[in-house]
Amino acid sequence: MTGARCFVAVAFTIFGTSFVLATGLLIGEFRDLDWVAMLFAHSHLFVFFPVFGVLALVAFYLPAVVFTDLYWRHLRFGKARFIGGLIVVAAATIEGMLR
Repeated sequence: MTGARCFVAVAFTIFGTSFVLATGLLIGEFRDLDWVAMLFAHSHLFVFFPVFGVLALVAFYLPAVVFTDLYWRHLRFGKARFIGGLIVVAAATIEGMLR
């Protein structure tokens, strides 16, 4: 399961980084204002979003590894189905961003 662990670790690292960077961008955007007051007033954006996002990734790491390994090694046409599903999800995400 080393390949599945590496794949999920890389994907979840990218997702976790996006949670933290989004918060950093908000702090950078409101740097000229009193961003500490913004942190307390909108703590759901600055604190809870990145913390709970990263905690959710930690919680779903092992199930994601098992799911990836199941598709990659144990199911019939699993590699094709996994890659096809990944492409469909990526296309839906890109289509949703363009709207």
